[in-house]
Amino acid sequence: MNVGRVEKVTILSRGGALGVTFVTQNEDKQLHLKSELQNRIQMLLGGRAAELLTYDDASSGAASDLKEASRLALSMVATLGLSDKGTLFSLDALRELHLKPDATTAVAQAETILAAQNEQCLATLRELRGALVELTAKLVEHETLDGKEVAQVISNARTAHCAASM
Repeated sequence: MNVGRVEKVTILSRGGALGVTFVTQNEDKQLHLKSELQNRIQMLLGGRAAELLTYDDASSGAASDLKEASRLALSMVATLGLSDKGTLFSLDALRELHLKPDATTAVAQAETILAAQNEQCLATLRELRGALVELTAKLVEHETLDGKEVAQVISNARTAHCAASM
């Protein structure tokens, strides 16, 4: 999953956020593949998924991430033609004609995208459970981690997972 490079992760409050992952895009792009948008949604759902796996409960801390993930999924369906159903109709066409769009179907399809990406996110976190545990402990101890350290912990967990799967 490539959504950019993690520069820093912190559990310190920043503005309205209770914790933040700072990600730098690998390149400035105007064109995004469906898979890239799905990866972005998974990243946005990651904090809430980690809470569920770690504490068996979710908090209100992911509210802004859920809003952004929902906006992105709805955009995929309603304007970008990237629905899993293959729908090509853009709700923006209705808006331009000053007609009131019925977003019921688009919202249902966006929810399907969110559910699928949430399941994939949970599967990845389960697969890399060791990294999740280690990063959680390090964040509790240090409050902020450099992106290189995060990447190394994840790389080690992937290696361990691959070795255990053989």
